Amino acid sequence: MKKILLFISLISTISIFSQLNMQQIGYLDLVSMHNSDLSDIWGWSNGTNEYAIVGVNNGTSVVDVTDPANPVEVFFEPGMNSIWRDIKTYNGYAYVTTEEQNGLLIIDLNTLPGNTNLSTYYYTGPNGDEWESAHNLYIDENGICYIFGANRGNGGCIMLDLNTNPTNPTEIGEVDNWYVHDGVARGDTLYLAHISDGFFTMWDISNVSNMQMLGQQISPGAFCHNLWFSDDSLVAAAAGLPRREAARTLQQPCKTLQKPGCRVNRFTRQLAFPAPTAALEGPERGPMVAFF
Repeated sequence: MKKILLFISLISTISIFSQLNMQQIGYLDLVSMHNSDLSDIWGWSNGTNEYAIVGVNNGTSVVDVTDPANPVEVFFEPGMNSIWRDIKTYNGYAYVTTEEQNGLLIIDLNTLPGNTNLSTYYYTGPNGDEWESAHNLYIDENGICYIFGANRGNGGCIMLDLNTNPTNPTEIGEVDNWYVHDGVARGDTLYLAHISDGFFTMWDISNVSNMQMLGQQISPGAFCHNLWFSDDSLVAAAAGLPRREAARTLQQPCKTLQKPGCRVNRFTRQLAFPAPTAALEGPERGPMVAFF
C-alpha cells in the first residue's frame, strides 16, 4: 500500500506540517459533507484500490484514495452520534467500535470497487452477555479481535475470533480485572493499558481459556493511555497523555514465556512539537515509537 496520508482534519498550523516535511496532495471536506466532526481513520487496500475508513460523529465513511489528489467518498453508514469511533480491518471486513450504544459495526468491503452498496452487520455479543459500546479495538495477525472498554463488567478486554464467521464473531475469552482503554497483541502475548488505574499489564494468551498475567508496570504519570511494541517484539512502549512524557519500556530478553524477567527502563525526553507520535531512542537499543 502506498504511503499516502489523508488529512481528515487540521489540528496544527501550517508551520508544523512544514517542519515534518509534508505536503498536502488531496483534501475531502467530510466535516461539511456530514455536518459532523471526525475521530479516527484507518487504511485498507484490495490490491488495486486504496481506501480510507473514517470515523465520523454520526457514522462511518469509506473514501477511495486511489487517486490521492481526488479522494471520493464511496460509502457512508449512518450511526448513533458519538465523538469516538475506532476502526480496524481484517480479510476484507472493517470493524468499527463507538462509545455510543451502537454495537460493533462490521462492513463487508470485498465488493469494492465494483459494488459500493456495501453490506453491513452489527454485533453486540453472545446472548445473555451482550454489550453495545466500546472505546477501541485491535486485531492481531491470527484474526483475533480485542475489544477494549465495552459496557460490560469492568470494561476489560473481550476476545473475538473473526475466522469462522467474520460477520458474526465468536467470543473466545475475556480479561476483566480492570478497565482497559487500549491494547495490542502479538503471538501469545497481550499488552493492556489501564489508563486511570495507572499501569499496564502483560498476559500469556497461549490458552485463552486459562490466560495468565505475566506482570504489570506503572506508566509515566500513573496514567497509562495506550501501548505499542517494536517490530521485533522486544520492546513494548506505554504512554500517558497528561504530561507528554516519553514511554516506559518493557524489554523481553527472549521470545519464550520467561517474560517475568523483563527489564524496565524509563525515558523522559520531552517532545519538541505537538505531534501525535514520537520516535524515541534508548541508550541500549534502537528506535521505538511512543504514542501520545
